[in-house]
Amino acid sequence: MSNSLRTDKHQPIELNLLTNIGVFLFFLGMAFMIGRFSLASPLKGDDLHLIRTYSSNEMAEVWRNTWDPDKIETPGFRPLTTYFYHVQAILFGSSVLLFRVFLLGLYSFLLTIVGIGFRNLLQTSYAVILFGGTLSLFHTANVSNYAWISDGTHLLSGILIAGALYCSVKFIHTGNAKWLLVSLLQVVLALLIREDSLIVYPLLILFIITALLQSQKQPKELLTRIHHLVLFACTLVVIFFGWFYYRSDVVPQATPLGINFKGFVWSLLQTVQILGDSTRLVVWQTNFLLFGSLWLICLGFMATVSLLLLDRKTLTHSAVWIAAMTFAALPGLTLARNNLLLFPTIFFGFYVATTLVAISKKSATGYICAVVIAFFALSASAYGSSLIQREQTTSNLDYICNSAEWIYGKFAHATIPEERRGSITKQLSELHINSMNDIDMQLPILVEQAELNNRYAPSTDGLPFIPRFRFIISPNWKPWSCVGRQGWLFSDSGK
Repeated sequence: MSNSLRTDKHQPIELNLLTNIGVFLFFLGMAFMIGRFSLASPLKGDDLHLIRTYSSNEMAEVWRNTWDPDKIETPGFRPLTTYFYHVQAILFGSSVLLFRVFLLGLYSFLLTIVGIGFRNLLQTSYAVILFGGTLSLFHTANVSNYAWISDGTHLLSGILIAGALYCSVKFIHTGNAKWLLVSLLQVVLALLIREDSLIVYPLLILFIITALLQSQKQPKELLTRIHHLVLFACTLVVIFFGWFYYRSDVVPQATPLGINFKGFVWSLLQTVQILGDSTRLVVWQTNFLLFGSLWLICLGFMATVSLLLLDRKTLTHSAVWIAAMTFAALPGLTLARNNLLLFPTIFFGFYVATTLVAISKKSATGYICAVVIAFFALSASAYGSSLIQREQTTSNLDYICNSAEWIYGKFAHATIPEERRGSITKQLSELHINSMNDIDMQLPILVEQAELNNRYAPSTDGLPFIPRFRFIISPNWKPWSCVGRQGWLFSDSGK
């Protein structure tokens, strides 16, 4: 394995500043191309009370209690998440456009850092960096990371995780201990944003071992580096136990770490299915499911060709991506949801890109097959993501039903800015919804009217429509669709 990871050059490939900017601009262009459908989408769900400015007392309280002052969200120790929302609210006010432009920029920056890190680690080609990153960006599981503003914290913690991994690899190459100090700082900050940032621990082990195996350093130099790495590892252990103890003390009701293998496997399956599966559907769509099946056939073809025809170096690199994807999906052991698949989809994108680039170099037939599969992967995932985004409007029956919960239901005590609350109250009133009893009576009527009039997509008249997709899914759990939760499954009837 050591030989297969080594290159002909003694030094890692570095990207210069102009190239870095070029990679970032490429991803930013791709981000706007896929994310343009949600730039004007309204605030929804958790956004309504999280995306706002917080009082000084609330800002202080998140360091000694759960991160959500309203105590509605899943309990946890995420003080910097609340600070992130506060800063965004100050900078962007009530402009959903600015919020989403910012998140698309964060996503592009994350992919750029990952690309730089992988090029340093395995001398990954530009084709793999750009295609792999774009496939992650287009993956339907990642729509929430830019369409759902409160999910933007995944991008922020992701940047810190990627930075920690990059700095650890830089240390292996340079021997400068400052890189380890910066890596430690980023680990701490990531843990203060989201608990699932714990994936940085197994990923650091994977990438440090990989970097050591491909290193051309002399034994004396490696021993010095290993000495520093032992101190680095001990510090990481202290950070973990310190963080875990403090979290348990100030938020005793926080979700404990779990061992749900079913959720873990589900997370891996959702990662490799770039369009998701049938559990995403509220309206049965034959074409959508057909595209998903075709993609699985393509994936099987790539795996078979990899084992039979590709060289050892490509297989080793692919193994690194698969291992990284598996480690990154570990949060599924505790909580399996498709909006927690940011890093698994990035690593999966690099696996697909590595395999297709290698296949394209085998022969003219291999080149044609690789190009066709790459085009299908990008176009199919973009198709699914654009459809999901287009549904995020105020006339979506899921949005209407969910909004009623925040105004009249169990979340009515939430701290929602008055202008925001008034706008939603007015819309609900126009639909004769002024209480939760009204939603129970009106929702079936609105659904029936939409079904009779074939309204399964937003229209210019703004009338309520049945969404085709659940926005967020989880195994055996479907609360993210009011319509789907009623047990209704609609036929596409050839639409």
